[in-house]
Amino acid sequence: MSRPAYLNAVVRVSTALTPGELLTAVLAIESEYGRVREVRWGDRTLDIDIVTYGELRQDDGTLTLPHPRAAERSFVLVPWLEIESDAVLPGIGRVDGLPAASESVSRYRAEALS
Repeated sequence: MSRPAYLNAVVRVSTALTPGELLTAVLAIESEYGRVREVRWGDRTLDIDIVTYGELRQDDGTLTLPHPRAAERSFVLVPWLEIESDAVLPGIGRVDGLPAASESVSRYRAEALS
């Protein structure tokens, strides 16, 4: 079974919302655009993750910051580096030093040069 193609993007925002309020807002956006949560980690039409919230580190059962798998996801790290070259994942370190980012960036550059 083939998986659908995904478009991944990273945005950086400033907000007066608390992390909990921001989570409520992004869940409302997903719902408005037809997101249905039937299968955990299943295919979806829209998925908005809060990767970081400043330097905040939390895990309260509702929201974990930074996102617990962000450091492993090149589809998050590479676009993040495109908009913020000195990005830091709180508690982990610089994004450009993470294996998932450096391997993908190297592969991306090699493809661009060929």
